[in-house]
Amino acid sequence: MAETYTYTARDADNPDSLVTITLYPDYVKINPTGLWDQLGKLSTADEKAGELRRQLASQAGPTALKIIESISGPIHLSDFNVSLEDERLRINTWQRLSRLRLTPINLTIHRVDNPDAAEAFVAELQRRKQEITSARALPGIFDYWAGWSALVIGLLTGVLVVVLIQRRNKQS
Repeated sequence: MAETYTYTARDADNPDSLVTITLYPDYVKINPTGLWDQLGKLSTADEKAGELRRQLASQAGPTALKIIESISGPIHLSDFNVSLEDERLRINTWQRLSRLRLTPINLTIHRVDNPDAAEAFVAELQRRKQEITSARALPGIFDYWAGWSALVIGLLTGVLVVVLIQRRNKQS
């Protein structure tokens, strides 16, 4: 099996808010750890509505990432960024459509319970990102759907302006 590195990020203030991230040589897999265990708590909770809100809120971000990953497949390392500032862990991924970046997805754990492990994970991710090839289809702004949309709109606007100028010149 390929060299993997697994890190579980847990919020120190809300231990039910956690996510497990596994690094593979070229991609990342995300698992909203403990989600099924937490859903089991809901069936025995006295205050069902309040507990349901708390459990769903604690797992909303990791679950959204997992759903998107299950639709699109694993996340390429070049589309996955993690930063650690003080004890705040920020996870940013890009969702691709037809090999172009479509939308960013962000998740923040406000205070990780083990900053040293988080720092080691960020360092390992940076090391691996230096060793991989990019998932980019095209360089720079053209790696994004927004870049292509702006280009097409700009071209259409340019053509429209030329046509309007030609019509005005013919009328005069």
